[in-house]
Amino acid sequence: MRIFARAGVLALAMMLSSGCSNGAGQAGGETALADPARQDPAAQTSEPRLGLVTSLPIYWTGASGVADILSAQGEVHWVRQDLERAYVLVPLDTLAAQGEGGTIEPSAGLAGLKRLFVAQPRALSPADNVALDEWVRGGGSLLFVIDPMLTEHSEFGIGDPRRPTDVGLVPPVFARWGLAMTYEPSPDGNPSTFDLDDTEIVAFEYGELAVRDASGPASRCQILAQGLVAACTIGKGRAVIVADASFLEPDEEPVEDRPALQALLALAFDRN
Repeated sequence: MRIFARAGVLALAMMLSSGCSNGAGQAGGETALADPARQDPAAQTSEPRLGLVTSLPIYWTGASGVADILSAQGEVHWVRQDLERAYVLVPLDTLAAQGEGGTIEPSAGLAGLKRLFVAQPRALSPADNVALDEWVRGGGSLLFVIDPMLTEHSEFGIGDPRRPTDVGLVPPVFARWGLAMTYEPSPDGNPSTFDLDDTEIVAFEYGELAVRDASGPASRCQILAQGLVAACTIGKGRAVIVADASFLEPDEEPVEDRPALQALLALAFDRN
């Protein structure tokens, strides 16, 4: 699964800037994505770690080439800034690994985490669905943001791997957890406001979540914010699903979106 399509470009940029010839490290078939600012963040801090899987330009900028990557180190998405105030981010490019006897299990990167933030990902593979379900049921905490019709502007054309996923595909694991998501295009394109306790979430072209019969064991979901959010207890773990990604869009002053992100992070992760 190519969640971070610019990993190869970043490795090239690092080699050009440092003059070394070593590429990104490999661990169990999983690409170790490196941030130039922190090669091994977990070794430098005691802050909790948060896995990140996304097609949005949250961790990587919208750089179009090596020169842009090297010159864009100061341009940090506000979502990344907020996340890194509380967590060490661990970008993942796969959720699944092949275990003994050909079984599917969480990848080494995912298995070592207690928290995972998935935001408008590329389509999850069947193996990723299986691994994610096993990880959550084993006690993992998940915040999963999926947008049925992304409104965020991208300078990259359709088909360009740097372009965020325009249409979020509902992963089969949602049905296993007892959730369904539907989408009706907005007739006027105006935003809608949803209340999550005392926090407002502003959404454009959003989906609606509903409880259905779970195809997997031990799942219990509660619908919140008038259908925009679902909070599910799944085995020993927890998953919070949000049917819109508008609150994650780049904004120099995210006055409305910042409280929404913090409220959703608390809903998903405060028990850990």
